[in-house]
Parts: sequence; C-alpha cells; structure tokens
Amino acid sequence: VAIAAPAASRPLAAFGRRILRDKLALLAAVVLLLIVLAALFAPWLAPFDPYNTTRRPFIPPVWSEGSLPQHWLGTDGQGRDMLSRLLYGTRLTLVMGLASIVIGGGLGALVALLGVYYRRLDPYIMRGADILLSFPAILLGLALAAVVGPGLTAIVIALSIATIPDVARITRSAAIVIMG
Repeated sequence: VAIAAPAASRPLAAFGRRILRDKLALLAAVVLLLIVLAALFAPWLAPFDPYNTTRRPFIPPVWSEGSLPQHWLGTDGQGRDMLSRLLYGTRLTLVMGLASIVIGGGLGALVALLGVYYRRLDPYIMRGADILLSFPAILLGLALAAVVGPGLTAIVIALSIATIPDVARITRSAAIVIMG
C-alpha cells in the first residue's frame, strides 16, 4: 500500500491547488501562460516579417466586409505589421525582464547573505542599498545608458541594479531571522 507524501514534500502540488482556488490568480496565470506561449511561438504566429515594410503606412486595424483583415492590428509609420512586431517584441521583453531579475536577484541575495554572515560588512552593505534606493530607477537607467550606451545591455544592467537593494533587504531580513 502506497502512502501519500505529506504536502510539505510536494510544494508544486500545493501551489497548484492554491492557484486553482483563487479565481483571480488563475486568470493571471492563464494570461501569463498565453503571453509566454505567444512569445515562444512568435515565428509561427506572426503573419508577416516584423521588419519588412509595405508601401502603405498607417493602415488602420479595420475589419473588411466578408473577409479577415490582412493586418490585424494595422501597420506603423513605416508600413510594418504591428501584430508581428508585438509578438516579436514580447520575446525580447520577457528575456530582458527574466535576465534582469535573475542577475539582480542573485546579486542582491548574495550581497545580503555576505552582510549577515560577516557582521562587519553588514552596515556598509545596507548603506549601499540605501544609496541605491535613494535614486529613482529611471534616473539610474539614464545614467547607465549615458555610460554604457543605449541598447539591451544597458537596460538589463539598469534593471538589475535597481533590483539589487530590494532583494538584499528582503534576503537580509529572512537570513537574520533564520540565523537568530
């Protein structure tokens, strides 16, 4: 006779049950899943090349009578299909957000754990986090763009640095409670 494992050993199952109970969380999870799937399958879902221009800019997203529109969301000022650009832009946005959270979260957790473990470093690390929190994220991003230059790398660095102090404070609090 097989004995079911306790709920603590199956956190994914418990998480799934909690999501299924909360209708708003379930809706958010479905929408997020649809966005991720649209980003993953953008090459197959996009009706046109997102960089290819047509001769007709600013085509409105109007439904023609009796048939489907050629450009579902219209075209931009250069005649590029907006739906295709939206699908491909979603891919870039998700990669950029995930990379900045992983980098910023990892560095914030590491710095906070170092501060808790080495008590002499803790005041300096937390004052550094306070300094980073005192700057608005947009100002920090503009300063980094001026130094690094425009582009995806500058955005990921700016978002990562803006994430570090928040994660460091939360990690530090949890580590202090655990260490006593």
